[in-house]
Formats: sequence, structure tokens, C-alpha cells
Amino acid sequence: MQQSDKPHIQNDAVVATLLTASATTGWFDWIHGELWLFSDGLLRIPLDLETTKRHAIGPTINEQQRPQRSFDQTTLQTLLTSQKNVWVPREAIQKAYLHHGIITDRLRLNVGDQRFVKFLWFPWDGARQLLQSTLADWLGSELVID
Repeated sequence: MQQSDKPHIQNDAVVATLLTASATTGWFDWIHGELWLFSDGLLRIPLDLETTKRHAIGPTINEQQRPQRSFDQTTLQTLLTSQKNVWVPREAIQKAYLHHGIITDRLRLNVGDQRFVKFLWFPWDGARQLLQSTLADWLGSELVID
């Protein structure tokens, strides 16, 4: 990962917003993860099987009091270099497809060279609305709502 691909860190910390804790990377990925929105990208951090099982009964976050977290530089560096996590820098996103479904919402990101990153999550966490406004700001007409 190049230096420009990392989140902007000010005062040794960066604040991110938790969109959902039910994010997967596709239909064959059954383990939920946290999907964090940074000012310059998205970060998915996988959780464990027990947490995933508990998510089957309802929302994974309180969207009225959406969690935010301050990541210090050391923690953020560890998260970005972990092979388990998925970091998608804002500047790498060429086009985004956002879909609202009955069972899951979906975000498919074209990150260049015929490469795509996909996230699925439960719609009741309200992540789609925040993602839609953020991606519209980031991408303009390159955001497709389907």
C-alpha cells in the first residue's frame, strides 16, 4: 500500500464512523465484519463467528447513535497492513454500484484494472443512506444506484 493510499492522520489520530458490523465481502464470506467510513476510504475489519451468530437477531449498531472511533496512528497502521482487513482508499474508487435489497444491501466498487471489491450488509443498520451521500460527494456521476 502506498503512502497516499492511507487515511489522513491529524494529531496522531483519525476519526471514523461505523456503518455496520454485519459487513461481509461476498456470499461465500459468512463471517461479519465492521465497515468503517473514513474521510478518505472504507475499512472492513472481520469479527468472529460468535459475534456473527448474535447478529442474526437484529441490528448490529444503533443508527440513531452511530458509533465513531478515534484510531491512533499505531492502531491504524496495524489495521491497514493486516491481510484479514480490506482497505479501499477513496482515490482508488473509479465507480461504485450501491444496491438496496430486502435481505442485504450491497456496495460494489470498481477499483481499477477490472478489479472489484464487494461488501454486503443487513439493511436495518442504515449504512446505505450514509454511504450514498458520501459516495455521491466522492464520485458524482460515477455512483450508480441500482
